Order: sequence, then structure tokens, then C-alpha cells
Amino acid sequence: MASEARRGCGTTQPLSPIYYHKSETAGESIFSRMSLSNCAYLAGLIDGDGSITIVKRDRTKQGRSLTFQPKVSIGGYPPHLEALRFILPLGNIWIRKRLSQRHLAEWTIAGGQCRIFLAFTMPFLRLKYEQAKIACSMPFCRSRWDATPELRNEQVKCWLEIKRLNSLTGRGDKKWQVK
Repeated sequence: MASEARRGCGTTQPLSPIYYHKSETAGESIFSRMSLSNCAYLAGLIDGDGSITIVKRDRTKQGRSLTFQPKVSIGGYPPHLEALRFILPLGNIWIRKRLSQRHLAEWTIAGGQCRIFLAFTMPFLRLKYEQAKIACSMPFCRSRWDATPELRNEQVKCWLEIKRLNSLTGRGDKKWQVK
């Protein structure tokens, strides 16, 4: 059923339905209806099967500028992620199909939707809290003409810091790593 999301070995985790209203702040209106347990569940998925990055797109050869945007990806079983996306209509789902292998899916949320998503799930993140904090604090510009050298330097610093944190086996801060 659409109001339930599968978790683990056949058990289900009920999620309250969320109704989508189109507006400029659609993401905020969606999350304002979410319970704390749903936000914590999504944070657990990010900590366990997800990643938080900043994507750098260099299109200077095409006459455009360098851009940076935060991105959250959660990997999993396609029906599970499709049920979650039905409840929380943000981002896109990419399904990887390979012969003689189980299909895998990746739910990707980027840009402004990612910032809103991380703002609501950040209090519940344990392993990737630092990455979420950096991704939310990265300055952004509304267009490529608003980009100043100082703003780009701040964005590059955030991008490099997230790369450094993710290189620590994807766990962020070393205090959570098993010794």
C-alpha cells in the first residue's frame, strides 16, 4: 500500500500520507505535515544507505559558469523508494537494471529541495550530520551573474570539505567510526 514503506525483512514502517500542494515553498509545506518519526526514519535511511554531497558542474567550455549544488542520494529496493517518493514527492528515482541481478534504485534530491530536506532531517542524522550542516550552509546564488569570486571561494571550500568528510569511508566524523 502507498501509505506504508517496506523496511528490512518483510516488516513495514507506516508513514503518514503527505498531500502535495504546488507553491513556491512546496517542499516546506510538505515537511510541515511530517511527523518527527518520519523525519527520523528518513535520516536513518540517509545514514545507512545514503550519501550527502555537493555536485560541482563545470560548464565554462560551453560559455557558462561553474555551479555547485547540494545533493542527497538514497539507495535501495525500487518499490520501497517509490513508496517513499509517493509520500514525499521530491527529487527523482533512477532504477539500475542489470541482467541476472536484482534491480537497484537511487532516490536523488538536489538543489533547493535538498536544502529543505536536510533542514528537516538534520536533527536526526548521526553519521552524516557534518555533511548535512556544510551542505545547508553553503552559499548559493540565484543566477550565474550573481556569482562573485568570494561566493565561489566559499562554495569551493564547502565542496572540498564534504569531499574530505566523505573520503573518511563515508562516515563523516571519526568519532562514529569503529576502531
